[in-house]
Amino acid sequence: TARMVDRCRTGERVRPEEWTGFSRMHTHRLFNDWMGLPPGEFLRLQRFVQVMGALHNDDHQLTTIAHAHGYFDQAHFNHHFQRFACMSPGRYRADRSPLPGQLPQ
Repeated sequence: TARMVDRCRTGERVRPEEWTGFSRMHTHRLFNDWMGLPPGEFLRLQRFVQVMGALHNDDHQLTTIAHAHGYFDQAHFNHHFQRFACMSPGRYRADRSPLPGQLPQ
C-alpha cells in the first residue's frame, strides 16, 4: 500500500496487479478483502487525509492545495472532500478545530 500511495502522490497511474502477478480482478478482490475497501477508494481516502492536514496547517488557496494533492481542478477536489467530510473544504477551514482532522459539528 505504501508503494501505491507514493506513486499516487507523483501522479502516476497505480496498477497494483503489476506487482502481484495476479489478474486485475483477483488483485482488487484480495486488496478489498485485506483492507476493507477497493484500491481506488483507499487512495482517495489517503489523499483526503493528506488534504485535511494541508487545510488545517496552511492558508494557501484551495486551488493551490487541490493541485498540490493531484486533483485536476477545484471542482473534483470539492466533490471528493464533500464525499468524505460531508462539508465543503472552505467550511472545514472556516470552522476548523484546534485538533487537525477533527470535523466541526
